[in-house]
Amino acid sequence: MIFKVRLSGNITDGEWERAGVKLLGYEYDTVVVLFSDDTELQSFRARIDAYTGGVPKDQKEEPYAQFVDAIESIEAISPKDRIGAGFRGGETNGQIAIDLQAEYLVDVEVWRPEDGMVHVVLDRIIGRAEELGGEELSRYTPPSGLLIRLKCNGNAIMALSKITEVARIDTPPQPDFEEGGQSSLTVDNIGNVEVPNVNAVRIGIIDSGVNDGHPLLQNVVVAAFGVGGEPATDENGHGTAVAAIAAYGDINAMVKQSRFTPQFKIVSARVVDANGMFSSLHLAPSLIEEAIRELHNVHGCRVINISLAQPDRTVGRRGTIWSASLDTLARELDIIIVVAAGNTSSDALFKAHGNRIPEVYPAYLLDDANRLLDPAGALNVISVGSIAHANGLEKDDGVFVRKLAELNEPSPFTRKGPGLRGSIKPDFVDYGGTAIFDGGRQKVLNGKSRPSAGILTLHHEYQERLFSSFSGTSFAAPLVAFKAAFLMEKFPSRSSNFIRMLLAQSADHPIASLKRWNENKLGDIHKLIGYGLPDLEKALFSDDDRVVLTAESSLTPDQFAVFELPIPNEFQSTKGTRLIRVSLAYDPPVRRTRKEYAGIGMQFDLIRDATLDEVFDAYRHIRNDEETPKQLQDRKKIKFLPSINLRKPCSLQCGTFIRKKDMSQYGNTYYLVVRCIAKWAKKDVKAQPFSVSVMMQHEATIRLYEKVKLKLISG
Repeated sequence: MIFKVRLSGNITDGEWERAGVKLLGYEYDTVVVLFSDDTELQSFRARIDAYTGGVPKDQKEEPYAQFVDAIESIEAISPKDRIGAGFRGGETNGQIAIDLQAEYLVDVEVWRPEDGMVHVVLDRIIGRAEELGGEELSRYTPPSGLLIRLKCNGNAIMALSKITEVARIDTPPQPDFEEGGQSSLTVDNIGNVEVPNVNAVRIGIIDSGVNDGHPLLQNVVVAAFGVGGEPATDENGHGTAVAAIAAYGDINAMVKQSRFTPQFKIVSARVVDANGMFSSLHLAPSLIEEAIRELHNVHGCRVINISLAQPDRTVGRRGTIWSASLDTLARELDIIIVVAAGNTSSDALFKAHGNRIPEVYPAYLLDDANRLLDPAGALNVISVGSIAHANGLEKDDGVFVRKLAELNEPSPFTRKGPGLRGSIKPDFVDYGGTAIFDGGRQKVLNGKSRPSAGILTLHHEYQERLFSSFSGTSFAAPLVAFKAAFLMEKFPSRSSNFIRMLLAQSADHPIASLKRWNENKLGDIHKLIGYGLPDLEKALFSDDDRVVLTAESSLTPDQFAVFELPIPNEFQSTKGTRLIRVSLAYDPPVRRTRKEYAGIGMQFDLIRDATLDEVFDAYRHIRNDEETPKQLQDRKKIKFLPSINLRKPCSLQCGTFIRKKDMSQYGNTYYLVVRCIAKWAKKDVKAQPFSVSVMMQHEATIRLYEKVKLKLISG
């Protein structure tokens, strides 16, 4: 007997077993599917009877009260319940559309019985399909579940939906990666290859070197050198692939257009040997610092990408020499350093989870063993995780090939924060490819062995082939470096704090990633995707319904600044969802030997329904250990997400406030307060530079940009 129970509370797996039933699985968070070989459900009913018998004299509540109260309903599973979303236009509760005479390819998921009954159940289901003209194409029988791929007509589908052991019948998942024969392109047919602008921004790449003889890099790489005795050429392939993405951005899009337009120039610093290992003769932080200083001082690079990490060192609460070195260089040189979050290898994923990996994704990403790799936890650098560009499937895949992530969901190999001192890390995510599980080969495969799972980039041995595909945060990082360089080109006189602040202001959590978690669990979301995916257009421009105000300044420790923010009446009262987002970036001095890693702290508040004098008076008397002056708490202080407790360890902070109701009762002027909080570096820092921005956006068309601009001019 297989049935489902809808829950309004929590019941543990062990509770079901003690009630005489076996938990088969979860359909949704609140619906469980159960099995019992006792069709009378005697143990289960005994609990219900005991509960309905009332409270015993020696107890405070009915027996099994917590168990029974958590059950909302018990229902039989109907044939309609077994028809998947592919036959409902993508909606699980939509109208079923199956032509009884038409032929389909279907995947039949089967509730797994005891091991000795697996083939009996499968043979019975397949036999029924064959009686109705169907044909078995393949089957997949891992411990976590059973799948059969069939070719059959709609009549057979409806018949199979009546078999008790069938969990779901659905159309096979389809790849969302367009195969364009990219790897077959040669020098003779790659199309138009342009050169970067003569004054293009230079991006520094610290990696395995670069092969500048590649036809698509000949006019892009302006300098290359080795550090620690290494040559400048790329024997490994990693550096060439990273450099190409930093220069071109989306290479796959350019392949489709047969037009290659590099946006930036590349300067390469090789710091590893042919096997991708640091020299045994030199310390890694020393090599990296030497490379950074030459890239900046000699070649003028203000954006530097490091897609390297220590695979045996995860980020803890305390900084390392490497992370402290990067934080110090970012502050001293006023540069953007982009660092990859690190990856969990395909072999490690399979070793840890085996063929259960499709079922345990994405929960395993939050395991402590999956924390960021050093130096991605550093405060003043931009750390980048990865989201999937596609599901990695190919059109000829059998049922034993399982996708793990869909488009815009966290890549199966990406790593989680927090960073140093509990800071939000990674800062951002970008497209770094995905991985799939091949049940037939019992392997997790990424873009290296399966092009559809990888990001298209350039191959270092260009005489052999021009293009290659890779998966990893190593290839998401240069996409963010590309965006940072774009902003640096647009705002050449602005600080690195300003560029980081704009990236955070433009970033959003992809909807697909949010749906993987309850949206209330923003702490988990920030551990995996930080502030989200940066959007260049949003970073560069305001719009009619979205306006961005920015400022750059500095503060002495224990001082604060107040910025007046005009709030148009239309923004407050027009029906619809409105959003206010504040982004703050600064670069504190750091010292890994201190209990407090950062020597200066900063944070922001947005105050409403108060006068300027009230705001100044309140913050003038605030203590360092106070989050907000007591007289300005509660309704006067806007509550942003993520909360102040999540934001305050970060040197890049972003908070979002969303409201659907009318806001006119709070007045048409808000005050943004930026505080500089003294820590151990109070005597060393005369003024801490920072950049801050406020974005206001309304879903209604109210010409917000124009109205805010008029208020600023008239004010």
